[in-house]
Amino acid sequence: MPAEIMLPKKIVKVLENSDEYAQALSIISTISPIYEDNRMYFFEEFTDHGLNHIQEVLNSSEDIISNSSYRFITARTALTYICSVLLHDIGMHLSLDGFKRLVGGCLNTHLIKDFDNEDWTTTWNKFLSNAKKYDEKQINNIFGENLDDEFIIPQPDINLLNSNNISVYDKKLIGEFIRINHARLAHESALGGFPGADKNIDILKDLDTEIKNIIGTIARSHNLAIRDTFSYLKKIEIKKWHSIYKIPSIYLMVLLRLSDLIQIHAGRADSNKLKYRRLNNPISIREWAIHQSIGDIYTNTENEDPESIYVSTIPKTSEIYLKVRDLIDYIQKELDTSWAVLGEVYSKISLYKNLQIKYRRINSNIDDINHFKNTINYIPKKVYFDTTRELQRLLIAPLYGNNPSFGVRELLQNSVDACRSREYFEKLKGNNFNPLINISIKRIDDYNLLFSIQDNGIGMTLDTVENYFLKAGASFRKSSTWKQDFVTTDGVTSIQRTGRFGVGALAVFLLGKKIKLTTKHVHDDSFGLSFESTLEAEQIEVIKTNSLPGTTIEIVLSSHASELLKEQYSSYGLYHYRTASWQIWYTINEPRIDIQVPEDWEGQPHINTLPSIDNEPSKNASAIYPKGFNKIVWEYTYGSINLICNGFIIPGGYKIPQTEYPSITKLPQLRVFDYEGNLPLTLNRNYLEEDYLPFEKDLTTDIYKDIITYALSIPIKKPKTNNTFINHGLLSHPAYTESSRFNSYKKEAYKVNKLVFLKNGYTFSLSHCLKKNNIKDIIQIWTSEINPEISTDKDLVKIKVPTDKYGIIFYNKETLVMHDKEISNLTNCFNTITKPSRKRHSRESEENELMLSRNFIIYKKNILINNNYYNKFKNLNNLTYEYRYYEADTERYKDYTLVRLSNKEIESISSEELYALDILSKNNPTHIHMAVVSKIESYNSDENNETAILKNLLTEYLGESCMIPYDLKQRLNPSIKEYKILKEKVDRHIRLREQENKDDC
Repeated sequence: MPAEIMLPKKIVKVLENSDEYAQALSIISTISPIYEDNRMYFFEEFTDHGLNHIQEVLNSSEDIISNSSYRFITARTALTYICSVLLHDIGMHLSLDGFKRLVGGCLNTHLIKDFDNEDWTTTWNKFLSNAKKYDEKQINNIFGENLDDEFIIPQPDINLLNSNNISVYDKKLIGEFIRINHARLAHESALGGFPGADKNIDILKDLDTEIKNIIGTIARSHNLAIRDTFSYLKKIEIKKWHSIYKIPSIYLMVLLRLSDLIQIHAGRADSNKLKYRRLNNPISIREWAIHQSIGDIYTNTENEDPESIYVSTIPKTSEIYLKVRDLIDYIQKELDTSWAVLGEVYSKISLYKNLQIKYRRINSNIDDINHFKNTINYIPKKVYFDTTRELQRLLIAPLYGNNPSFGVRELLQNSVDACRSREYFEKLKGNNFNPLINISIKRIDDYNLLFSIQDNGIGMTLDTVENYFLKAGASFRKSSTWKQDFVTTDGVTSIQRTGRFGVGALAVFLLGKKIKLTTKHVHDDSFGLSFESTLEAEQIEVIKTNSLPGTTIEIVLSSHASELLKEQYSSYGLYHYRTASWQIWYTINEPRIDIQVPEDWEGQPHINTLPSIDNEPSKNASAIYPKGFNKIVWEYTYGSINLICNGFIIPGGYKIPQTEYPSITKLPQLRVFDYEGNLPLTLNRNYLEEDYLPFEKDLTTDIYKDIITYALSIPIKKPKTNNTFINHGLLSHPAYTESSRFNSYKKEAYKVNKLVFLKNGYTFSLSHCLKKNNIKDIIQIWTSEINPEISTDKDLVKIKVPTDKYGIIFYNKETLVMHDKEISNLTNCFNTITKPSRKRHSRESEENELMLSRNFIIYKKNILINNNYYNKFKNLNNLTYEYRYYEADTERYKDYTLVRLSNKEIESISSEELYALDILSKNNPTHIHMAVVSKIESYNSDENNETAILKNLLTEYLGESCMIPYDLKQRLNPSIKEYKILKEKVDRHIRLREQENKDDC
């Protein structure tokens, strides 16, 4: 690095014998210590931006200025340019104290509102807020890769920050802030001085403020499009804006950006420095690699083409090759733009029309790709996962099955999201807003229908249309714009969003070949946007419109789409398999959806009635709030739809592992409110990606709580005598159905849906509960003609509660009555099983035995057989136990006998024994079909999620005995942790039961 800056000879010649020459040397002496002393405190991994870089920019400038142009460059122009070069990167040399003074407001009075709307203090605070929302790629680019999982984006407090406590990551974050704003800092430093440790350094002292402003504008321009400065210059001087104070500022802007841009040689990334420094920032790593790949840069003195620059490069990887290729192309673009700008601005001004630059082209050894690829060991082309237009077309059918219902759903999701977004902003302003979506299908002529969906939502900007709606795979909710509007500084999403612009836009073409879109963003006061396009269009013509805020999409339906939409409209529900009819996708009552179809279409529009997240669920519904989700509402309903996310039906539904929760034989409908997108749905949003719910344990725990409180609410009256009025032991909670999902298992893990009645109360038929009450034997009694609901006394069976030795379970099983022909067939079947005639029939016999085992042991069917045929069975091994049919039931079946296949876990018990146990009364007919004694071990099973959850809940809510008293008032202990919640659930069940009884009456 030079000890001081040496002005190029041709520029010195322009300055000789002028006051400006002395001013230039004075300014250089003022600025040089800033470059020498600081050493880029916040940019340790960056390539060279020091005095050497300044010197090379000045040297390149001397070369780029055409020889004929020097006679038009005055001393004032030369001084202005030198100062602009000195200032353009000075922000990269800001010290820690200077930075603290900058964001503390030392330049706030020099804010230029034509370029910036907020002072430095506000800009810094907004930057910190937005930094919290950085995605993984942004974090890696700034702080480096391979960060710890616990890495937290720093939020440095400038009032506490000093050289002793500042971290490496604090430096990198501050460096990113300065990098973004360094061109602005150059401009304002020209006017107000460069922020030093104690005061602002007036680096352009003795210059007029007007000249300082021009210098600052030129310095700022290297980070802008040159044309973006025109309007500002015209405010200073409308007529001679291009040469204010006779300084050709536009020419100097061209000169600075080109001279700075071609500093791509290896000297700016000295490899010797890497011996003592390790780069972590991936951008810095690439920048160093790009510079180090550059061999030589030749200008017209060494090149056959006097108007070209030639670059020799040897990129070591395909990534660096692509970066170098992009860089060379960018320089060429800037050369072209520079010539165009100079022509636009100065071609008609005689004094400056001859101001020119030497070079028009940049060439390199990688231009001839066929030659270059033979000199390297990698493929010099871009290889990546992308979606061509043909692939976009091919993606539609695999994702959506060529079903137009999905096209409607994707459009509807975007409309609902747009309405929710606008509703959010309107509420912030205190405005009332009524979100509305209109879906219409109208006839254009005898053969064609026009589908239209219109919403009054937030609308789309041009950026949203270009980069998200039309871009396959793009996610608007991951954009910085969306995060800034709808994500808090804590990373929490403020609104629910379902649509996926890029993917969803593909589904639109399931409806027809051509789409027309009209949209206007609610915050855009100027104009809306409209376009028509097919999927294959190479260019979409977007025009300005005077439309209202919101979005309208129109599509002429294909004949296939017309037929299916009409058919689905009449079906109204889940259409075929895993697909919903197009009009029922959305279920929540906000926003309002109006649907219009042709008069000859049969059916009715869906009325979305489910409450939103802010409203209370229905009286039959419950809500949980698991981590990662805003709210889950579950409710037992009719129909096959059991999963809804953010108001939209998920056709594939959900399930829970049958081995872990065997007692829940019916699943409730789930309404998931998921602002963060944590529910793992497939790309087409039809299924869960996994076979389990992320909140499975929370859900099943709440279901079991509901089952327990349901059992607590059963109105069993306390007996006035030794008899207690009780029903059979099957709970009628909606979690249980007679047709179990798990009846293919030989043993249910736990029979949660059966109650055991004890002397002082009742409990669940779980081994855990029975052991707590020292019950070793269970008397299982099969009854008939008993209403499964416990409602009135006429439905109850009079049974005496036994001693503490037994627990009682009651079943309301239907008895199978077999007639003569059926008995004969069954006899033959049994004989085949027990006495196979040939060995080759053994496999068939085993299968038959399995079949019979499944039908008679697992289902425990009762077989009522005429006594005339009884002797045919009693000696068969399969009929070890025989049970009398109790004559107390009815006269009709007095000549029949009840039999069961053998089961070593149970033993028969006669009516006389029941009488002896004081369970039955001989004077009271009881509709008893069968009674057996079962050992408690037959209820044991391996531990699973269900048992663990139930053990904890039963002990917590019912106490150590897990027993529910017969007296309703004694069932809940006010001292338990969740007493109020449980009391509300119990009271709710009581109210619902009372209402059902009234309805029945």
